[in-house]
Amino acid sequence: IIKRYKETRRSHPLAEECDSLEGAIALERRMLAPLRERAEFVVDTSDLSTAKLRGELLRLFGRGSQEGAMTVSVTSFGFKHGLPREADLVFDVRFLPNPYYVQELRPRTGLDDGVRDYVFSGGAAGEFLEKLQDLVGFLLPKYVEEGKTALVVAVGCTGGHHRSVAIAHALAAYIRSILTMFLLSSAVILIVCGILCMVLARRITWPIEQISQAAKRLGGGDFTARAPVTGCQELADFATTFNNMAGRLQNIDNSRGQFMGNIAHELRTPMTSIKGFIDGMLDGTIPESEYKHYLGVVSQETGRLARLVQNMLDITKLESGEVKGTPKNYDIWSTVTDVVLSDERRIEDGKIDIQGLGPTGTMVYADPDFIHQVVYNIVDNAIKFTPPDGVIKFDIQQENDMVRVTIENTGDGIAPDALPFVFERFYKEDRSRGLNTRGSGLGLHICKVLITLSGGQIKAESEMGKWCRFTFTLPAGKTE
Repeated sequence: IIKRYKETRRSHPLAEECDSLEGAIALERRMLAPLRERAEFVVDTSDLSTAKLRGELLRLFGRGSQEGAMTVSVTSFGFKHGLPREADLVFDVRFLPNPYYVQELRPRTGLDDGVRDYVFSGGAAGEFLEKLQDLVGFLLPKYVEEGKTALVVAVGCTGGHHRSVAIAHALAAYIRSILTMFLLSSAVILIVCGILCMVLARRITWPIEQISQAAKRLGGGDFTARAPVTGCQELADFATTFNNMAGRLQNIDNSRGQFMGNIAHELRTPMTSIKGFIDGMLDGTIPESEYKHYLGVVSQETGRLARLVQNMLDITKLESGEVKGTPKNYDIWSTVTDVVLSDERRIEDGKIDIQGLGPTGTMVYADPDFIHQVVYNIVDNAIKFTPPDGVIKFDIQQENDMVRVTIENTGDGIAPDALPFVFERFYKEDRSRGLNTRGSGLGLHICKVLITLSGGQIKAESEMGKWCRFTFTLPAGKTE
C-alpha cells in the first residue's frame, strides 16, 4: 500500500492527522475494523493487480456473470442538461433536422413514427447511422477482448427528446439484432458441433464396441468371432491385429481337436489288435499251436504303441522348448554312416543298393542327437518304401555357410497334392506310396521340428512312380 501511494504521489486522506504514511494507514485500519468484522467478504488487495482485483470482484459479486460478458446501454441526452457522467462514447446529432421547429412534432419524442421519419428524411441521418453502426460493430469485440464489462453509448441533441432519441433507438435495435444474430449463430453452431461430436464419437466408439463384443465371444470359446476392420487407421490396425490373433487361436483350436482325434485313432488301432488276439487266445478261437505267431504280432503292436507314445512325448517337449539342443562342430558323414550301418540287415533283406556313401569330412554346427534322429527317420522311410533292387542315394554339399544333405530313394513317390502336408502331424499318404500303415505319421513332423531348431530348413520332392527326395540344410561348421 505504501508503494502505491508513493508511485501515484498522492497523500493519504488521514495524512494530516498522523506524522507519517504508515501511521495514516494504521489509523485507517483501526477505523475500518468494525466494518471488517461485519463484512461477509474480505479482499486483500496487497498483491492484486487491477485485472486480478476485477476478476476477484466478478467472482464474488458478479451474480453469475461470465468472464468476457459485457453489458451495452444506449441512452439519449440533451446538451443543455450536460453530458452524462457514465457515458463511454458520446455522439452529437445536432446537425440533423430538428423536429422541434415543426409545430405538430414538438410535443412528441423520437419514438414516434412522424418524428423519426422527419429526422431521417434528409438522408444524412441514414448515412450517419450506417457509419455509427459500423463503428460500434467494430468496437464491441475490441472492448470485450480488453475486458470491459459495461459500455454506455450516449447520443445527444439540444433538448434530448427528438433527434437523439430517434438515433439512439435505431442504434439500440441494431445492437439487439447483432446480439440476436450472434445468439442464434452460437446456438446453431453448438447444435451442429454437438451433432458432429455425437457422430464422431459414435464413429470412434462403434468399432471399439464391436471389438469388445468380439473379444467377449472369443473369451467365451467362439473362435470364429471377428471384429469389423473400420474406423480410423489406429482402430483398423487394432481390429486387424485382433482378427489375426483370433485366427491363430482358431487354428490352434482346430489343430488341437485334430491332434486329439488322431491320437485317439492311432492308439485305438494297435490296442484293438492286441485285445482281439488276446481275446482269441482266451476263448479258444486261436489254437494253441499258433500262440507264438500271434504273440509276436501282439509284441509288434505293443512296440508300435510304445513308439507312438514316445514320439508324442518327444514332440511335446520339442515344441514347448523343454528340450534344448547342444550344437557343436562335427562331421555329418559320421551320422549318415552310423544310421546306414545300423539298418544294414534291413537293407540287405530288401535288396536295396546304397549309393553316394563316400565320407569327405563335411562339418556342420548342430546337435548330433537331433540330426541322428532326422537321418534315421528319413532313411527308415526310404527303406520301407524302396522296392526290391531299388536305390537309396546320399549327397552332401557345402554351399557358402550352409550344408545341404539330400536323401533320395526310388519307388512310387509322393502325389503332388500330398507333398505340402507330409511334414504335418499324423499325416499318412497311403494311396500314392502304398504307405506302411503301421507307421504313426509323426516321424517327418519330428524331422521338421528338429531341423528348424537347428537353424535349417527341410523340404520334400517327388516324381510319381520314379523317386522321392528329402533335402535339409544345416549351418556349416569349421574344420578343426
